Amino acid sequence: MLHRLKVGARAAARLKHPNLQTVHYLGRDPATLIDFVVMEYLPGGTLRQRIALKPLPLAEALATFTTICDAVDFAHQHGIIHRDLKPDNVMYDADGKLVVTDFDLARITGEAGRTMAGQAMGALLYISPEQARGDDVTHATDIYALGVILFELITGRWPFMGKNEMEILKGHLQQPPPLPSEFNADAPPHVDEAVLRALAKSPSDRFGTAWELACAANNRPCAPRGAPTTQSDPAPTPVPATIYVPRNASLRVVNGPLAGQRFDIGKGVSIGFGKKKNDIHLPDDYASRAHARVDQTERGYAVMDLKSANGTKVNGQKIEPYNPVVLSANDQIEIGETLLAFEVG
Repeated sequence: MLHRLKVGARAAARLKHPNLQTVHYLGRDPATLIDFVVMEYLPGGTLRQRIALKPLPLAEALATFTTICDAVDFAHQHGIIHRDLKPDNVMYDADGKLVVTDFDLARITGEAGRTMAGQAMGALLYISPEQARGDDVTHATDIYALGVILFELITGRWPFMGKNEMEILKGHLQQPPPLPSEFNADAPPHVDEAVLRALAKSPSDRFGTAWELACAANNRPCAPRGAPTTQSDPAPTPVPATIYVPRNASLRVVNGPLAGQRFDIGKGVSIGFGKKKNDIHLPDDYASRAHARVDQTERGYAVMDLKSANGTKVNGQKIEPYNPVVLSANDQIEIGETLLAFEVG
């Protein structure tokens, strides 16, 4: 774990790019001998949270993807392979700017790694065939993961899904990927073509660079990075993706052990019992550890049950797990024996 911490910190510290998380300091507390990394604070949530609440419009999906590709391409130019690209590792800063994070699985070209032979790294839904086999990886592994992310941004699902891990792995290893247009009629042919090439089983059949993939997804000619482009045929320009419009909102505990207390929501809060990371810790025997979340969306705030043991109710009606419900002022959220009122302003 310490090796991964140090490799991730060194990898990120070598990269100075507006869409890559900044590492400020790697050190050790002399009193506790605990190693730590000081990193850029990103309070805007993850891309995973953003796309879970509402599908991205095509224009925003492509702008988001272009920005991610630009950052990843910059890392590749500096000898860094991420190896764990997914929407969970793309975050927003306070101004809504996209930032690629979490280089703890990164490989620095020229450094010896400690990954055991045959060990597959990366999240299963985004894993490349060579990762699944435990083979050595190159920047083409990140190209494959970017292809999965593009598919997900356009369709709201993954290209390879299954009832168990073996079915998902079989898809990555053997099955041809479906077309995004099969699930989203608005997906243009060039996006289909970009996804198919990015998800090629052989690394040599994929795009040479992440920037080439971004150009293909946008149906633009791709000049080498840093080369001049004509006004009539410019390469796509990375732009910050739009995200949440800040509003003042809070949850007031109407009844229960914390009755009368008020909690600011900000861009989002988790609610539960027994985990320090919960923004609202409910001393309620009927609350699960990770019970529910309230997040800011383009349509306002939405509450989502996290498949809790006893469920979550909004205005007396039980909501489905992982199905966000948009809140209106004075709506009441019921978690166990605790009642919370949603208040705006």
